[in-house]
Amino acid sequence: NDLYISMPSTEGVSASLFEAMAAGCYPIVSDLPGNRAWITDQINGRLVPVDDVQKLAEAIEWYYHNRSGLQQVLVSNRKLVETKASYETNMKMICSTYVNIIKSKEACAV
Repeated sequence: NDLYISMPSTEGVSASLFEAMAAGCYPIVSDLPGNRAWITDQINGRLVPVDDVQKLAEAIEWYYHNRSGLQQVLVSNRKLVETKASYETNMKMICSTYVNIIKSKEACAV
């Protein structure tokens, strides 16, 4: 297993988090709203308070003591990213939304 660590103090969710999860890395990330949308602490990764070096060290140590039992979590994380962060799926939804907006504008203009 590989480990992904990202500890910014402010940021939305990072594309690198999706890439890491899809590649089978266990995420340890800052406890920020964007990350909370993807990571449930101690379920599919670890959320660490911003600037808390002690909690970060504890999370890394926990990972190294428990990594052999995380295979199902890593598989689930990949499926989560494939489902919710798929470029193809999201672009189809965005395109459909724009088409509907244009159609509704055209209907209003008549």
